[in-house]
Amino acid sequence: MTEPERTSNQEEPPLQISFLDSGSQLKAMDSTQLLYLLADIRPPDTVQPKNNLPLNISLVIDKSTSMKGDRINKVRAAAGHIIEKLSTRDYISVISFSDRAEVIVPSSQPTSPQDLLSRLNGIVPSGGTEIFQGLAASYREVAKVELGKYVNHIILLTDGQTYGDSKLCLELAEKAAQLGIGISGFGIGDEWNDKFLDDLASFSGGQSGYIQEPEQVIHLLRQRIQSLGALYASNTQIKFDMPNNFGIRKIYKLTPFFQPLKVNDNIVSAGAIESRTPLGILAEIEVSGLATSSGINIPLQVKAQIPDASPPGFALTLTHTVNPSGENGTPMPDAIIQAVRMLNLYRMNENLWEDLDQSGADNVVKRMDLLTRRFEEAGMDQMANHIRQSTRVFEAGDQLQAGDRLEVKYGTRMHLTSMLQTTLDSGALDAKEGDSE
Repeated sequence: MTEPERTSNQEEPPLQISFLDSGSQLKAMDSTQLLYLLADIRPPDTVQPKNNLPLNISLVIDKSTSMKGDRINKVRAAAGHIIEKLSTRDYISVISFSDRAEVIVPSSQPTSPQDLLSRLNGIVPSGGTEIFQGLAASYREVAKVELGKYVNHIILLTDGQTYGDSKLCLELAEKAAQLGIGISGFGIGDEWNDKFLDDLASFSGGQSGYIQEPEQVIHLLRQRIQSLGALYASNTQIKFDMPNNFGIRKIYKLTPFFQPLKVNDNIVSAGAIESRTPLGILAEIEVSGLATSSGINIPLQVKAQIPDASPPGFALTLTHTVNPSGENGTPMPDAIIQAVRMLNLYRMNENLWEDLDQSGADNVVKRMDLLTRRFEEAGMDQMANHIRQSTRVFEAGDQLQAGDRLEVKYGTRMHLTSMLQTTLDSGALDAKEGDSE
């Protein structure tokens, strides 16, 4: 990797950026082809892991009627656990919502944890689900501090679908991302809208996740807070200056967790870069009317903020060169082959469930059998067993459960992240460092 050109006054590049691409599979032709670009973005080797930036966290808790019983009890316990683990430098707020929002804990430092914990008992389930009410109140609480001095994040916990306000939620998520406020959303049970939570998190590079059982809430929240605390840089944005015949079709964060990302004018908000885990990005790019088999330059700019740097914001410019093969292609890099295979499994599962009502029974069974085999070939026996069991249920004429789809969807995401993390840790992208200019 050629050293990036710096547009800040720092003496050395504040990030290591490496690429792999599937350009060896491209040929000069009129038809549309796909190019995959895999990026590894991490702190310099000289950086030691540290937790210098305090957290500014807001928990947004669904208290609709369906949250009664074990769900709300476990969520209250999880919120209490997070409050107890925060330092006195951090800020925490807790919002509950149904068809209206209530500020249970205003934005404050947890200097008296017992007082804050006692307030959680005031969350009593009732009413419907209007997520915008909770998000808007949370946004106001988070914005009370000087945002540039904190890791700012809203964490939503819900077990239902919002009614009539999803557009407002997404507009707020986009606005929050522009100010450096991330949003993560976690669904409890199987009656929530996972596509909506994906979209909500995608503006800021946040995380969406599946909580199958209430007992998982504490572990998942602890994991998310620990990840936010291990931050090296925040508000990472990647701008792709594409040739006219290149266009980003899809882009995904693969590590430290899998998450689809939004693309706006070839600019992607990827969230935080952790001290201990690289930020892995996979871009799926459509290439139309390729007229040359010589090297093609893709200029990029990476912006982020490092709390300890002076100034904290920086921008790096670099150019990645894609080398089409002509007629005698070289093999696609193994890391990209593995990532694309796993991504295709993920999509096969999603497409199968989306088309379930439109496809004939014979076609559905064939697709389920194919997906089962693909999971088995990937060594994902648990996922294969889930699909196999769903096939039996479908063939018996019974209704398939949404939870089965969610378990496979999020299980595949975790497996993909684990696989790519192993690949990145092995230094697989180092071999292509010379291809960036």
